[in-house]
Amino acid sequence: MATIRLFNNVPWSRGGYTVLRFPNKTSQTNYFNSLNPVVLDDIDYEPRRGANLNIEDLTIMDARQYGYLSWENEDYGPLYYFIEGYEYLNDNPTIKLIISEDIWQNNHLNMVVNPSHVYRRHMPGWSGSNPILYPVDEGNARSFDTTTLLDIKNTGILTFLIITNKRLDLAADVDMADGIFYYMTATKEDGTSINNTDGINMINPLSPSFSYYWKNFHSNLSLNSIVAIYVMPYFGGASLSGSNVNFSAPGSYKTTDGIKPQMALFVPNEDMFSYAKDFNISIPKPMKGSATSITSYNYEPQAWSDNFSYIGITDQAGNMLITIPKNIAWNISSIRVNAEFKSMEPQLRISFNYDGHFGAISNGTRVVIPFTSIPVPQSNYLDYVAQSKALDKRILENSIRNNRDQVIVSTLTGAASGAAYGAMYAESFNNSRRSPITAGAAGAAMNMLGGVGSLINAELNARNQRDEFALNEQKLRNSVTPPINGSNITPVMDEGIRIIQFDADHVSREIGAMRYHTMGVIVDEVQDINLRTRYYYDFIQTKDCRISGPLNQESKDYISRLFDSGLTIFHAETFRGFRYDLNNPEV
Repeated sequence: MATIRLFNNVPWSRGGYTVLRFPNKTSQTNYFNSLNPVVLDDIDYEPRRGANLNIEDLTIMDARQYGYLSWENEDYGPLYYFIEGYEYLNDNPTIKLIISEDIWQNNHLNMVVNPSHVYRRHMPGWSGSNPILYPVDEGNARSFDTTTLLDIKNTGILTFLIITNKRLDLAADVDMADGIFYYMTATKEDGTSINNTDGINMINPLSPSFSYYWKNFHSNLSLNSIVAIYVMPYFGGASLSGSNVNFSAPGSYKTTDGIKPQMALFVPNEDMFSYAKDFNISIPKPMKGSATSITSYNYEPQAWSDNFSYIGITDQAGNMLITIPKNIAWNISSIRVNAEFKSMEPQLRISFNYDGHFGAISNGTRVVIPFTSIPVPQSNYLDYVAQSKALDKRILENSIRNNRDQVIVSTLTGAASGAAYGAMYAESFNNSRRSPITAGAAGAAMNMLGGVGSLINAELNARNQRDEFALNEQKLRNSVTPPINGSNITPVMDEGIRIIQFDADHVSREIGAMRYHTMGVIVDEVQDINLRTRYYYDFIQTKDCRISGPLNQESKDYISRLFDSGLTIFHAETFRGFRYDLNNPEV
């Protein structure tokens, strides 16, 4: 005889992918006893296929209250079953219960989940107070709000570095000293000229009159003295004083008559363009939170390691250069911007300060932005362009000549080989003395005709190559030579180098965080399967999960299918119902 317990408040159903896991048999039994079941003793029933479970003294209406039962006798159990239907037998009253096994509850305490290919699961998300990030990005933000953390450009003015091979602040009758010298000048943001605080025009590299004014610094000064001109995205020594520009400089040059333009002379050193500033990262730094707190995307570090929030860095033209790698963004206390001076190639270096040290190029945490170069129509530059074109033309002519020579040589060689092979062929199959000579001449003639065709093709190719060269030469002649980095002055004036924070809209953040909160992260690797890593519940989805232990094959296959379809396992130790609204920290 057996004892049947009927339950009307078990919170799961047959075939569901949400289950309740118990740590041991005692915990399982105590939980079911806490549900206040109806206990029926001395029931003549054993759970075997084909056996009818008939319950006396139970009406059909009373039976319909119950959807779950447990069975046990003095030797076995308890075992758990879903009540799927009811059948009226007689008015005694007697009711037949149609039941099916709860395979999970009857077997999960005995099963062994072997290491399997895990596609997705809850994983530990924290190491102390730091998040553990995973390599798969899943964020699908709908839209972004942007915040400019840093806009590296002088407000109201453009500053220029002019590198020369002559010293300009010497008397006109003295031979100008040779060397490398550094001068600074400025214009308004629209490229028009601006005065210094003494009311003297600063020389304007963007002015059509630049060449004229440059040569008037000294009577024997030409544009050949200019090595390079760079647009400075930032220069700390220049500031606006009213409508004029003020240079804080070790020295300056201006003519004694106070009319000619001025530039500021600098001694090259590391502080010349010194700029160092730290910017706090405002990517949310979530806390674990207590287990009773309401869930929020602030508790899901993986949501913020995706593209829901990131920092981007643009160059002078507003082109995105890089974003801060997510494994660094979580650990850096700030972004540090450093400007540095290196010989004749000034550049801006942006590095990331994290864990007390700066990022290096090797791990992708440093950006070096070369300053925009302005082409100067100086003779050395024009000579270089002319020499380059002449060299290209010589290479082209040599290529054409070599092609024709190769065709002629191969034609003559082919004629000789045609004659030889023709003669050999005729001599082998014809005893006539005239046949080999005739055959050889015919072979040579045919190869010569092929050679003429090849020469014609070579000439056509040469014409095509000349036409292409002429077309490219015309394009070069009619095109403005771009600056060294392919940018131009307009975007430099409009954009500047920026550090921008991108934050996804609120809806995207909530959707993404809820996915990680309920389903964990993509793992996609073979690993040991721990059924409890989180406080309230764990989600696990596998590929070909392998179940072993003292279970029949039907039970193994069923539980394996549960894992492969994605199984949410709530833990009886902390069970408060199948709730997803509470924070679910790891244990």
